[in-house]
Amino acid sequence: MQVVHQGNYLEVSAKAETIMTLICDRCLQQYNQRIKVNTSELIWLQETAVGVNEEVLEQEIALEDLVENLHPQGHFYPDAWLYEQFCLALPQRQLCSKGCTGIAVDTTQPLNTKPKIDRRWASLETLKDQFSN
Repeated sequence: MQVVHQGNYLEVSAKAETIMTLICDRCLQQYNQRIKVNTSELIWLQETAVGVNEEVLEQEIALEDLVENLHPQGHFYPDAWLYEQFCLALPQRQLCSKGCTGIAVDTTQPLNTKPKIDRRWASLETLKDQFSN
């Protein structure tokens, strides 16, 4: 990671990689994923964003105004910045493998039978039966 103070902005660049433990969106199993970051960003040193009115809840901002800024006497936290870059690099669909079939469903149980009830819910089931009769 490199941070260079260029007078009125910071030039931040990083090349890093890590292994994160993620949870598969289909089968809910944990798996390890290598995440690589190779990015750079300019962070402008200014007191407030130009043309931003904080009292207005909704306002239109031009595309060129979508930049990061930091107060000139503020602090830059490189660890937080790098964490944010790793979060942005996470895959949208987190799948343990291309062939993941998801959670296995027990299809051997006939549809007309009552499912097995966890014994911790047995008292609630008897109360439910009392009200349904």
